[in-house]
Amino acid sequence: MEDILREINVLLVEDNVHDVFLVRSVFDDQGVHYTIQVLEDGKSAIDYVDRRGTVDSGPCPDLLLLDINLPKASGLEVLSHFRNQRECSSCRATDDRSRREIPSDLGKRTSS
Repeated sequence: MEDILREINVLLVEDNVHDVFLVRSVFDDQGVHYTIQVLEDGKSAIDYVDRRGTVDSGPCPDLLLLDINLPKASGLEVLSHFRNQRECSSCRATDDRSRREIPSDLGKRTSS
């Protein structure tokens, strides 16, 4: 039971302020005890993980919430970097693939 009440350390890599607000709102509404660090681009997230294990770095996050379409480095690059960093390889991660873009021709009828 103690682990459930423990504060989780979240790293949110997201360049859309509305999505950041949404994540915070969901955590707050659900009563999640958390600290969150928000980074706005992939390069910042890669730099963040590269600092893990140094004296001033702090722990790796418990949860990585990751936008796939990020400026400066893609979310997949960031995820790969996290997985290759020994200190952060056990971090749980999720991405925004549920928000797949709809092809522009979806739903258009083709003439036969």
